[in-house]
Amino acid sequence: GRTLTTESTINSGIWPVMHTPFTDNGSVDFEAIEALVDFYEEEGVSGIFALGLTGEGATLSDDERNQISRLIAKRKSERVQLASVSNYSGDHARQIEQAKITEDTGADVVILTLSFLSTETPMYDQLADIADQVSAPLGIYECPKPVHRLIELDSLKRLADSGRFVYMKDTCRSLELLKQRVDIVRNTRLKLFPAQLGFFPESVRSGASGFCGCAANVFPAECRRIFEASKNGGDYGDLFDRVESAYGVLKKAGWPASCKLALRRRQIPTTLTCRSVGVDE
Repeated sequence: GRTLTTESTINSGIWPVMHTPFTDNGSVDFEAIEALVDFYEEEGVSGIFALGLTGEGATLSDDERNQISRLIAKRKSERVQLASVSNYSGDHARQIEQAKITEDTGADVVILTLSFLSTETPMYDQLADIADQVSAPLGIYECPKPVHRLIELDSLKRLADSGRFVYMKDTCRSLELLKQRVDIVRNTRLKLFPAQLGFFPESVRSGASGFCGCAANVFPAECRRIFEASKNGGDYGDLFDRVESAYGVLKKAGWPASCKLALRRRQIPTTLTCRSVGVDE
């Protein structure tokens, strides 16, 4: 269940963006989810980011998402935290409802994806209203699909200063912008987790709290070593180049099916079945 309280903080470190395993007939494979959670625990991750783009969250029903979030929350140890994406409805009232349901699953952080917020009302106003009506710690996610929307710097400052938002999966794809964001959230509870592998070591050295990118799905322990070395001024040798090269191959091969194939080779009993054709980071 939830381990994060209103006073405690989000774990820094590596957060794989977990794929959703399906059986051959396309239903959710709950046994494979348990195996995945165990694998990430053994590899020393700090948290699991569930039901995002790689998790094919938009293709799942509310009921499936809630079952998945509940299972991960129950299966994981207290050492690992869970961030679950909740708002896949275009209707604001329904998004509030979805956030409350996700909170009830035991997720440590309820994640609000910006790409599913209404375009009729300012983004900040919608996020602030959800925060007023949901008591769990909240996070934001700049999901690249169906439309890639970035949070503005002044809105980010207000969210960070509110104390209600503790997590951000950053997909801005710009190291310079990321550095500005790191400065804005410094000394607040809000932690930034970039998804961009290309500048992962630099982002950590600039003050980002970890990494929440797709490469961590398949190479969690390797990403953890890169994170720790980057943070402490240590040496990770050619490990980053090897991870970047291997991930490049997987990304070209049709993600998330390629992610599932790579994890099968690491003894995770997941099929290659996907509900979406291919997913970009």
